[in-house]
Amino acid sequence: MMRFDKRIMILVAMITSVMLAVLCAIVSNYYTLLISRLLVGAVLGMNLACAQVLFSEQASSRQVARIGSYFNSILFAFGGAWLGILGYLLLDKQGWRVFLVSAS
Repeated sequence: MMRFDKRIMILVAMITSVMLAVLCAIVSNYYTLLISRLLVGAVLGMNLACAQVLFSEQASSRQVARIGSYFNSILFAFGGAWLGILGYLLLDKQGWRVFLVSAS
């Protein structure tokens, strides 16, 4: 079984998500946008999973790891809610292409 360094995986996921976000802004049709957003979601899911594992390995105790994991989940949910509010307020002013890049 192959093992990958988690830090390298996080770095690859972050760079890939930035490239895919830029791709989302320059797509020309709906299906390409749909596929690129699906890929962004998959890469961000991979990044979140790797970050949780890395944090759990670096935590000093099990309680610290559990609290950090809950805190990360709460911030992830808050970010999703904030993005919805931000989209409602800024989408008409910026346009959807600029918003996709800035939100990703």
